[in-house]
Amino acid sequence: MKKAVIIGVGPIDGLGAALAEKFCKNGLEVFISGRTKSKLDEVSNYLLKKKYKVKPFVADATKSRDLENLFNQVGRGLDIAIYNVGNNMPGKIIDIEPEYFEECWKQCCFGGFLFSQFVIKKYVAEKTPGTILFTGASASLRGKNNFGAFNSGKGALRNFCQALAKECQEFNIHVAHIIIDGGLDGERIKTRIPNYESVFGTDGLINLNQVVDAYDFLYKQKKSGWTFELDLRTNKENW
Repeated sequence: MKKAVIIGVGPIDGLGAALAEKFCKNGLEVFISGRTKSKLDEVSNYLLKKKYKVKPFVADATKSRDLENLFNQVGRGLDIAIYNVGNNMPGKIIDIEPEYFEECWKQCCFGGFLFSQFVIKKYVAEKTPGTILFTGASASLRGKNNFGAFNSGKGALRNFCQALAKECQEFNIHVAHIIIDGGLDGERIKTRIPNYESVFGTDGLINLNQVVDAYDFLYKQKKSGWTFELDLRTNKENW
C-alpha cells in the first residue's frame, strides 16, 4: 500500500483533515501529524470509523528529531508528502518581538526545509518517484500591513519550494506550491470570526473540498506536464 504523510493537521473541519480523508479515499495509508494530540486523535478516530488506514503522530515540524521519528514510523512506500504548517501570525513590525518573528519563519519556512529533506532522502534511497506539496497563502506573493512576519515566512517558503522543485526534477519528484488566497471555510476562521458571514458575505470563503481537489490534481499529474504553482480564491477576492 502506498503511503501519505500530512503534517499540519489541526481541527477536523480543517484543510489538514480534509486532505487526510481525500488521500485515504485514494487508497493510501495516511500518517497525520501535528503538535496537538487531541486534534490528531479526533481526526484519526473520525477516519478510522470509516475503515480508512490512518496513523496519528505528534510532531513539531521545526524539530528535526520529531520528524526523524515520524519518518521512521512511515517506513517504505511513501508516495506523497504534504507540508501544511504555518498559521497566520499578525503583528506590526514596530511592535513584534524578535522571537515572534523567528517562530513564524521557523514554522513557515525552516520546518518546510527540514520536512523536505527527510522526504527527498527517502525517495532517493528507495529509488521511487514521489510528490511533495506545500501550502502557501496570499502572503507568499506580497507584503501586507500588519503581517510582516507572516509575509516573510511564507514568501521564503515559496522561494525555497521553487529551488526544491528544480533540484528534484532529476529524481522524478514533483514539488508544487499551492497559494490559498483568502479565508478557508473551516473551523479555524469560524471560531475566530463568529460573524464571518457578515464579514465575508455569501460564498466569500474558499470551499475546502475544492482546495483538496487541487492537491489531488497535482498529485495525479504526469511528469510530462507538471505544475509548480496553483493559486485558489473565490470570485469575490480582491487580488
